[in-house]
Amino acid sequence: MVCIEIFVGSLNYAQGNLRVVYPPDTRERDYGYSFGLAWVSFVLFLFAGIAVLVYSRKEKNTKKDQAVILGRL
Repeated sequence: MVCIEIFVGSLNYAQGNLRVVYPPDTRERDYGYSFGLAWVSFVLFLFAGIAVLVYSRKEKNTKKDQAVILGRL
């Protein structure tokens, strides 16, 4: 998300302040395929993080004298 925001911010700055790169009559911007791929990967990592948070609960025994195994089976 940070990289996407930096990319968009740098394009906005270049369009507003660098007249050599973007002449005044330029109206259209094209981000390209990498911009869409960055958003897709961000959404996939977001879903993966949510899945890890949801499914990583620790199982505890109710009996006091038994050991609790917190590792993987």
